[in-house]
Amino acid sequence: MVDNAFDRADVQIVRVPAYEAAMNLGNVKAANMILLGAFVEVTRAVDEESILSAFVEQGIKLEMLKSNREAIETGRRLVSGIRLNSKPA
Repeated sequence: MVDNAFDRADVQIVRVPAYEAAMNLGNVKAANMILLGAFVEVTRAVDEESILSAFVEQGIKLEMLKSNREAIETGRRLVSGIRLNSKPA
């Protein structure tokens, strides 16, 4: 995990131990999906089911879909309760 953080008022830093969580899932390659889950949870920019549906449309194998779902849900849990700060008007 990155230890040195900068201090800027226009940036919100959300630390996500994605690599460590991926190791716990038994697949370090899952770190990207964990980060995607964290992004989805914090920003609400896209629905998790939309992401998974897109994977299915692209022909992802069932086992990989299950792994990706687990990783995305792990990322969401890691940042549960964190939301982007509102910009001042």
